Amino acid sequence: MKITTLEVNPYFFSNMKRLDALSNDELTLCKIVNSLEGTLEAKIKKLIEDDVFNAYRRIHTEYFRLFLVEEESCQKIEILKRIIFLNWLSMLEPSFLTGIDNLDTTVVIDSFSYLNNYMAVGKIDSEFRWMLSFYSSWDYILLGFANNSLEQLTAFVRDVDRSLFHVPKDLNREMMTNRGQMGIYWSTYIIEEKGLKESRK
Repeated sequence: MKITTLEVNPYFFSNMKRLDALSNDELTLCKIVNSLEGTLEAKIKKLIEDDVFNAYRRIHTEYFRLFLVEEESCQKIEILKRIIFLNWLSMLEPSFLTGIDNLDTTVVIDSFSYLNNYMAVGKIDSEFRWMLSFYSSWDYILLGFANNSLEQLTAFVRDVDRSLFHVPKDLNREMMTNRGQMGIYWSTYIIEEKGLKESRK
């Protein structure tokens, strides 16, 4: 169907550009992190000197600001996916591997509250559901933020069957293009799983 000028929402496309820009900013920081050499102390020092930790904190906060003003539901879900991923990764991996350290606690807590509300009304899509199921394998992270006050999130994490493999078998790298460090994480996961399967043949 041809889209007329009356059907185009400039505000929507403006936010899409901002989302793409944040993804690009993440990729830039990831390149810096991946280029680090030397001892652990040297890497941390370099990340501080290059202002990577502060830059990532700003990106995380900007994602949340964008989430609050975004009106399109699919875009809001995508933004929330990236925020929750960064929340989770910041607690899972050491900062010299991710470039993430000391995220704004208010943003972290508020984003989990929004996630809880979305779960309560069935707003999370199938991709978000398997991602959250995967994160729930480290239940102490999500439950630590839920603190029993976020009922939907707490119940979800506790009910996840950890004996199951929740990541779709047909997951492909194209699905993770231009989605910040979340996209990099899952693209790397796909490559590693493919390599593992090949080694078993």
